[in-house]
Amino acid sequence: MKKLVLILILALIGGGISLAQMMGNMPMMRHSMIRHRYVMMNGIPNEYRNLSNPIRANKENIKAGEKLYNTYCALCHGTKGYGDGPTGQTLNPSPSNIASAVCMPMAADSYLFWTIAEGGKNLSTAMPSFKGALSKEDIWKIILYVRSELSACWGERWGMWIFMIVVWILIILGAVAIFRWVTSSKIQSSESALDILKKRYAKGEISEEEFNKMKEEITERRD
Repeated sequence: MKKLVLILILALIGGGISLAQMMGNMPMMRHSMIRHRYVMMNGIPNEYRNLSNPIRANKENIKAGEKLYNTYCALCHGTKGYGDGPTGQTLNPSPSNIASAVCMPMAADSYLFWTIAEGGKNLSTAMPSFKGALSKEDIWKIILYVRSELSACWGERWGMWIFMIVVWILIILGAVAIFRWVTSSKIQSSESALDILKKRYAKGEISEEEFNKMKEEITERRD
């Protein structure tokens, strides 16, 4: 039983470390928080604050957004939006994981449009401003494509639930094993005390009355 408890404790520790690493590699855990903190402190500039995407989410516009994304964004942000493009891997700070960033509550259309249009000039990042290279319609098509095809929101939610379920299962298994070990140890200890008591009675070291009284005490402790 002691070996089982030790194995479960080690499994709990090892599983926790592995799950933490897994969660660390998930998109939500790796996207840059620089822009997030900036908006929390300063808000989105007034000229962008109330914008919403006027482009219809049809196949034609999404396909056009994909082409624009691959031309202007993929080198840094990667083909899947994870921030792992060939150019992005050389930058510090690294490009945002936009597949994850679009899942943030603050990532409204206005936030995304401002991000692409102004780049990182106020954030000390290498992201260029695209408002001179892309039309407003093109920027909206890129946003449409990112939301439609690159968003990792559902995967992250499922990943978080799986993580929590596995952690709770490990905790419950560990608690059950420890409880059984403690209970078993008490029973074994009580049985050993009873055996010793019987030997003392057999040798005549204690009377029958003393034997019965001590036996009753040992039985009560065991229960």
